[in-house]
Amino acid sequence: MKALDLIRRLRANGIDANAILDAVEGMEEERLAKDRAKTAKYRNNKKNRHVTTVTPVTLVTRARVEGSSSSTESTGKKDNRGTANAALVTELETVLDPEHAAAVVEHRQKIRHPMTVRAAKALAGKFAQCPNPNAAADTMLARGWRGIEPEWLSADGKTKPEGEVIYKFTTVEEVMAEVERERKAANGG
Repeated sequence: MKALDLIRRLRANGIDANAILDAVEGMEEERLAKDRAKTAKYRNNKKNRHVTTVTPVTLVTRARVEGSSSSTESTGKKDNRGTANAALVTELETVLDPEHAAAVVEHRQKIRHPMTVRAAKALAGKFAQCPNPNAAADTMLARGWRGIEPEWLSADGKTKPEGEVIYKFTTVEEVMAEVERERKAANGG
């Protein structure tokens, strides 16, 4: 039922127009008060949503502990990155020289694909299948590859040439003439 129909019925039942108007205004004020409260709550939540709390930051420095060969942080935690990298380099050194092995580990970290010891063993196996593992490592690093496959390389460990592209035509007219000859041959004429 529409509001206008309701007002007509109330008037037909003898209710005064001023009483109806007061009732409608009261209902409208209630609705507006609810809308204002809802909007204020939304704005308050939106304003607080972007507030971040700032906490003081303490600087953690690395220091050598006397009598120890490993580095520790001032918090007393051990730094395992050196030992993890050493294990990876050791695995790769079964096939590569130390310089190439360290370069491969560093490369994988820089491209954000760090290796596990198992991945280093698998990569060492792939390098072992290459004719020249150190040259294969150089190619992998130069091309930004994550790994290596022996079939990607030629006998000297460098990448295989893609093959020479031989252009049959030099001008657009030659291409169009060839297309026309092929069309005629296809049509039998």
